[in-house]
Amino acid sequence: MIRRTTLAGKVINPLGEMIAKMKKHVHGDGKTFRNIYELTISDPTLDIPIYDPERDAGPVMNRQCLSFLSFKLDQDNRLMLTAVYRNHYYVERLLGNLIGLARLMAFVDNEAGVPVGQLTVVSTHAVIDAPKDGGRKAVEQLLSECGAAYETVEAA
Repeated sequence: MIRRTTLAGKVINPLGEMIAKMKKHVHGDGKTFRNIYELTISDPTLDIPIYDPERDAGPVMNRQCLSFLSFKLDQDNRLMLTAVYRNHYYVERLLGNLIGLARLMAFVDNEAGVPVGQLTVVSTHAVIDAPKDGGRKAVEQLLSECGAAYETVEAA
């Protein structure tokens, strides 16, 4: 996210450039744009690369699952972040991922001078995995309780 070599061979900091752009628009005299912080694939100066074919093309397990980050500002200039994951293990990985995304938002908040707003996480595939210590029964109990609570709400 912080180092990328463009097609022209120039080394840039995509996250830093995105933050500078956001800060300029929020604190400048002109119009504040709310949705121009997409990290597109087509613009090498704006793309924040997450998947690196050289580094990540090896083994398929225990690899990075974060695929895409989209920063936006709401009408009150609060920072919103949408993170897309290709795969998520909810018991073993979700909490750590949420903490990391919260820290990223806090960093952008601090650097760009905008307050933190909503975080949205999209998992294109998710697994409610059982702890390795045999805690599958606890996960099944939790799922059962969630299902019962849902049915109670639906019946009301």
